[in-house]
Parts: sequence; structure tokens; C-alpha cells
Amino acid sequence: MTQEDLENFDDVERDNAYFDLFFELEKKNAAQYEELTKRLIKEKSLVIQIENFWVKYSLDRYGCSAAISHDAGESFSEHSWSRLGWSKKKKGKYLPTFLAKTETDVKFGLEN
Repeated sequence: MTQEDLENFDDVERDNAYFDLFFELEKKNAAQYEELTKRLIKEKSLVIQIENFWVKYSLDRYGCSAAISHDAGESFSEHSWSRLGWSKKKKGKYLPTFLAKTETDVKFGLEN
């Protein structure tokens, strides 16, 4: 095996671990994500705690952004944004997946 093969193998293992965690969280926390989706659509902004991090979600016309705070919600960084669609129906459909992805990103970052 070449060094490149080893690096690709590490990438595949890391990807597999990431998606395993994502699918586990998506299934295990489905009801929680649905409830958070309803709250977020109603309030347009929401801050939750995941492990020792704070995540601030903000809806705009076309999608949702997430910002992560490492200092108890004092300042947010590490922004991400996902296009969800314009209607509440589309946001309601895609937000649970975005919430699962954000939680996976936080937890996966802690593990690796």
C-alpha cells in the first residue's frame, strides 16, 4: 500500500464514522428534532446546548444558519448555512436533517 492508499483509507474510515453517527442521531433524536423544528419555524431563532457547546440557529427567507459557541453562548463562530426552501412546509421537511447534521458536526468534532 502506498501512502496515498493509507490516507484514502483513513478518509473512508472517518467518513464512515461520521455518517454512522449522523444516522444514529437522526433516528434516535427524531422526535426532538421535530419539536425543535416547530419552535424554530415559530420563533425564527433558537439557541440550544450540545455537550459543552452552544448552537444558535437562525432562519432566513431561504434557509437556516447555525453558529457554534465555545464559551457558553458569549460569542458565536463556525457558521454554516443550508438552503431549505422558501415555504414553511419545505423548512419543516428539511430542518430536522439540518439539526441532525449540526449535532453530528459538534459531536464528531469532539471525538476526533
